[in-house]
Formats: sequence, structure tokens, C-alpha cells
Amino acid sequence: WEFRTQARGTLEFGARYASRRRASLSNIQTNYYTPYSLPAYTVCHAAYALPRRAGRLHLRVNNLFNVGWAEPGYRGFDIPSRPREIQLTFGWRY
Repeated sequence: WEFRTQARGTLEFGARYASRRRASLSNIQTNYYTPYSLPAYTVCHAAYALPRRAGRLHLRVNNLFNVGWAEPGYRGFDIPSRPREIQLTFGWRY
């Protein structure tokens, strides 16, 4: 979802959903051949961009609600998620 105005900038909100995922074969073997699956998750982001003349200020927050999840990995471990990230960028055109 994105909302734009000429004077006040752009506000953006997005979400991504991942359903349940089965563990990799190597992790199932490491887990004494007991199959398991990783739970579903939804991760959201929000951003705000403010253009001013030749400059542009952009603020983005990834993993807005600090949701923890894991992706299927190998050799006995699953890959953990990244925590909330905040990015602030300033650009200038000349």
C-alpha cells in the first residue's frame, strides 16, 4: 500500500507472508529422522519519503513488529531471521 502527496511525501506499508516450510533432509536426519516444519510468518515494513527541492529524505523500517522466524537450513541448524532494521537515507541531486 502506498499513499502519495505532492507536499507531504510518500507513505508506504507492505507485508509478506510465508506459509509453513518443511525442514531440509539433512536437518531431519540430524533430528534423529523426526520430520518437522517451520511455522508460517508475516513480516511487515513501513517507509516514508520526503522530497525537498534537490534533496530527498527516506526512512524505512524493516520487520516493523520485530517478528522472529527461521528459514530451513542445513547441517543441523535453521537460518534465523534478522531483527528490526531502521534505515535513514538522504540523497541530493545537483
